Amino acid sequence: MKKILLAFVVISLILFPAIVPAADSSRFGIGVRGGFVFSGEDTITDVTDGTRVDIDFDSAFCVGINTTYVMNDVLSMELSGDWVFDRETEFMTSGGSVGGGDISTIPVLWTLRIHIPISSGFKPYIGGGVGWYFNSFDQNPLWNASNPGVSAELDDSFAWHANAGLEFFLTENVAFNIDGKYIWSSPDMNLTGTGYYQTYEIDLDGFVVGVGIKFYFQ
Repeated sequence: MKKILLAFVVISLILFPAIVPAADSSRFGIGVRGGFVFSGEDTITDVTDGTRVDIDFDSAFCVGINTTYVMNDVLSMELSGDWVFDRETEFMTSGGSVGGGDISTIPVLWTLRIHIPISSGFKPYIGGGVGWYFNSFDQNPLWNASNPGVSAELDDSFAWHANAGLEFFLTENVAFNIDGKYIWSSPDMNLTGTGYYQTYEIDLDGFVVGVGIKFYFQ
């Protein structure tokens, strides 16, 4: 899937000069959006003793802003930034489970969108793009009690995403937006203690769906 998205972006950039219209047909938009992040699960293996550890990420609400550059009736680009409310993380083994802490994420994403010209007031679109996850991990007391002397840090990470949505224009310059993205991102979690250092790749893949309002300017 990542190779397909990369090919999509590269081909679109190659075709960009041929499909961008004259400047007087382009316009900008700025909007706000709220939504929900449906998180999944991941599994890692403790390299010290081979224990299988299942990691469960809670789902969470998110809010953000976005800006859009419309090139023509078919193509647009969106730059978005969101704040994902803290997601509780649970680590589970055959011996039981323990809450690890809260993951905080700020995704900044660039999306190239292809619009399906159904009508001037109703515009579905599909797309894809890349971005960056600003991540942090806040350990809770349960983690500290079960892992004495071990601290955990979550690196920032690169992200890919596929996108689909629609805009319903309430007026010529105001649109109601429904947007869905599936995002792939795999940051490293670094565990550090006295004489101990391990790094594990954690999959933060998930589906994000949101609704919002956008204002366009010529």
